[in-house]
Amino acid sequence: MRFFANIRGIDAIRSILTVDRSDFDDGERGVSVGVSSFATVTRSTFNNHGEAGVYTDGSLGVIVGRSTFDGGSSTGIRCGDACTITDNVIRRNGNGVSTFDARLVLIGNDIVENIVGYEPGSRTGSPEDVRGNRFLDNQAAVRALGGAFGFGGGAKSELRRNLFDGNGVGFWAAAEGDYSILLDRNTFTNGRDGVFAPVGSPAWPATRP
Repeated sequence: MRFFANIRGIDAIRSILTVDRSDFDDGERGVSVGVSSFATVTRSTFNNHGEAGVYTDGSLGVIVGRSTFDGGSSTGIRCGDACTITDNVIRRNGNGVSTFDARLVLIGNDIVENIVGYEPGSRTGSPEDVRGNRFLDNQAAVRALGGAFGFGGGAKSELRRNLFDGNGVGFWAAAEGDYSILLDRNTFTNGRDGVFAPVGSPAWPATRP
């Protein structure tokens, strides 16, 4: 199926949803997974969404696999609940993947040419599991904001065996705050900064990409 220029292509509430081989273009959200819903999204494409290609909030969670989020969306995948994201291409968005109050598994994705590839939320509960991904040519591959903006709780994330290549910044601890990020056996190549950890400044530096 093709969904074009809707405010929400699919709005799931109290439902079990399967999306396969579908195209979502323009509008605010491609697939919105809300109250008491669970969604599986596979082999689909998402482009040019004002808020997110896939968005979850108050849901039972979502599985996203073998799909493409290519270009122009504010956020490719925005997770407010349990998200398992595997083997996707997430390219040329504002944020590739971002979370809030989520339980995230992010494995085996190509996260390419985004402004920010992955941004863990300020309250994640159990550590977000981020491994085996390829972060390529992003302005900032991973940006951790912590609790500096008053949300509290603190982001927790474990980044293991990811490849960071050609990014402006590979991993950026962008603010002091309540967060804990583990970097384990990652590879950083061909970037301006592999790991950038300034103290005390939550703002995006004007001299950074």
